[in-house]
Parts: sequence; structure tokens; C-alpha cells
Amino acid sequence: MDPRLRSFLRTHGLHVRGSLAGGHQSRVYRAALEGRDVVVKVVDARSSAPVTVRRQAGLARDLGAIDPRVVAPLPIGDELVSVVGHHLVTVLPLVKGRVPDLDDPEDAQWLGQQLGRLHASLRQMRSRADRCGPSSISAPAPRTGPNRSVPDPDRYGSAMDPRLRSFLRTHGLHVRGSLAGGHQSRVYRAALEGRDVVVKVVDARSSAPVTVRRQAGLARDLGAIDPRVVAPLPIGDELVSVVGHHLVTVLPLVKGRVPDLDDPEDAQWLGQQLGRLHASLRQVWSDLPPVASLRIGEHDFLDGDVQIIHGDPGVANFLRDGDDAHVLDLGEAGLGTPGYDVALALFSRRFDVWSRAPGARTPTDNAPDALVAGYEDAVGHPLKPSELADGERVRREALAWWIEHPDQAPVGIRSATPAWREHLARFVRDDRLRS
Repeated sequence: MDPRLRSFLRTHGLHVRGSLAGGHQSRVYRAALEGRDVVVKVVDARSSAPVTVRRQAGLARDLGAIDPRVVAPLPIGDELVSVVGHHLVTVLPLVKGRVPDLDDPEDAQWLGQQLGRLHASLRQMRSRADRCGPSSISAPAPRTGPNRSVPDPDRYGSAMDPRLRSFLRTHGLHVRGSLAGGHQSRVYRAALEGRDVVVKVVDARSSAPVTVRRQAGLARDLGAIDPRVVAPLPIGDELVSVVGHHLVTVLPLVKGRVPDLDDPEDAQWLGQQLGRLHASLRQVWSDLPPVASLRIGEHDFLDGDVQIIHGDPGVANFLRDGDDAHVLDLGEAGLGTPGYDVALALFSRRFDVWSRAPGARTPTDNAPDALVAGYEDAVGHPLKPSELADGERVRREALAWWIEHPDQAPVGIRSATPAWREHLARFVRDDRLRS
């Protein structure tokens, strides 16, 4: 067992007794929790979308409240699904019973009856959602940064828009399945001329098409001078195609792992990659506006040595592939100072650490020092601690403003559930007390 996983389980009072049969992408352990037999299910986040796993856990929790046959997950702290390194961990009560034998007509009939009853319960969940809104059955939002929330599963419908499917087929794109998307997009895996690609679909009703096109052009120009940057592929003469209310971008599919900032070496690596990216960004031109968090209400915090910056330099946007790196998603890029981009990375890390145990005392975290050291090593000069502290404060107050003025917030906050907004507001309150 991964030592980080073993440490997490012990910290939360889970004593592993042995392994059970797992599925094709999970490991299952038998454990004891407060004298009770439980099951610990461990899924690899690199092969299962965390957003989907959390939604499924939230569904099981709510369904178990109205149907006692459903085995619902047990919260560990405030989480139904905990992220431990690249593991997604769920704990459930251990139940006993036998697997029905479908060679026996009575067992086969019993299984059909159970499935019918389950569907009736699931219809009640949908009825509740229709009355109360999607927040009544949604799982806790993923820890992917304070701008983000669980994407609305009905924004694009349960099936792909026929116009979008027709557009993709016409241009030789054969969709193979869905991938984890961001706070305002859906992402599909596809094949194009024998090559694996990613199709990113953004809702034009929540993202300015002009800005999306500028960001795609920036990625194209940047990729021409920096091979780490994943640049969009033109479809016809367009980098961004408009299909109904969809904005469609196609990119090559790249492989790699998300850096683990609990590992100082990974944190230093991320800082180095960000420093190198800033050097590349100084060589290209773009007429993008300032990053969103630098212009809040009537306040403009754009000052100093301004250039284009990444705007969302969290771990999910820098993949480590052996000696290579891949820089993803310039969808938040805009004007700012390089130091502010570093502050955004530090702020994202602090939010993630806090979200592991909201309200608890934040443990000593070596990641910020390692990340800053890596950045300074790449750029060849030190950063001013005051610039980083001021940048994190500006970012936090931008978040506070957006919570109070959701109509002016990024779509991830604007469309967030009340529970997720309260989670963000609690973080702001706690962070102000620690500052």
C-alpha cells in the first residue's frame, strides 16, 4: 500500500485488516472504524474522473436516505471521497449477503424485482432535483481550485448535441468517450486521422467567444516557440469553431502525471516550469485583457512589470512526463505580473490543503518554499515576499467579492451550488483570520 494512503487511513482511525476483491480499476480493503467493520475502496484518479466519482458518492448518500437497501458511503471528516496523492478513497459499511445465482429462476426474478424498486427510488431522486435544483443531489465539489465547481451535468444534456456530433464526424473526428472537464467545459477523447486527440467544448453563453479565440491563438503562437505548451489543432481554417452555442477546440492528447505538491521535488519542478513559461510568454504578443481576479468591481490591481501570464497555474495544468513537461489550458490567461502568477499557484495550493480538513489547523506545508525556490532558480532572481503575500491577498479578496456578487463572478462560482459557495466563503473567513 502507498505509504501516504496508509498514513491517511491511520490518521482517520481506519485499521486495515486485509484485501477484498476489487473491480477493474479499484482496490478494496476490509478495515475497522470505531469498532465497526467497513470497506475502503481506492480508485486511481488517473483513470477515473474525480468529478464523476464524487457525484456518484453523493448520489449513493442521498439515495440511501430514502432507500435503506442502498449502501451509502460514510463521511471521513467532511468528505465522502478523499483525495490522497493520486488515490480517491471512499469508505462504506461492510454488509453481508450472497450473490444471486441467475441459473435459479427464483434468484433471477428477485434480481429483476430489486432493479425495479431501485429505479423507483432513483425516480424520486430526479423528482427531488426537479423541485429543489441540482444541488439537492450533487456530490461535494471537487478540490480543483476556488474558481471551480462541479460542472452542470445538464448543461450539454445527457447525450451529445446532434449538431456537435455531426460537426465532429464531418471533420473526421471520431469520439471515443468522455474525459474530466473543467468548470465550464466538456472534454471528449477522440481520434483524428489515426491520432488521439482531445475535443474541448465550451458553452458560448458563459464564455466570451472573442476571449476564447484569443487564448487559442496565444496557445498556438506559444507552442511554436515552447514545445511544452499543448497547442490547439486547426479544424479547417479555425482554431475555435462555433457550433450552435458551443465553442469547439481540438488539441493533441498528451500523457503525464499531475505533480504532487506534498512532494517537495514536484513542488520545485512546478515552480521551474512556471518560470520557464513566463520567459516564453514574454516572447509572444496578445491583446488579452487582465486576468479576471485583477479587476474586481471598480478596483484595478494591475500594476508593476505586466505581461501575459497563465492565470490558472494549478497542478492540473502542468503534467510531468518523465523528463518532459506539458503545459495545458490557457483558458484563464491574461495580463498580470509574473509574481502574481506565482501567488495564484500558492493560493491554489493553500485552498487545496485547507479543503482536506476545513476549519482544522493548517499543517506545516513545505510546498510553497519549494515552489518559489524552483521558480527563482528558473528565472535567476528572487521574488519579493511582499509581492507574493499581496498577490495571495488580492486573489482571496477577489474570491470574496465574487461570492458576494455572483453575477460578476467566473462561471464556476456563478453556477456553483449554495453548499460550494458556503465552502468558499468559509475558506475566505478562515484565511483572513490566519493572515
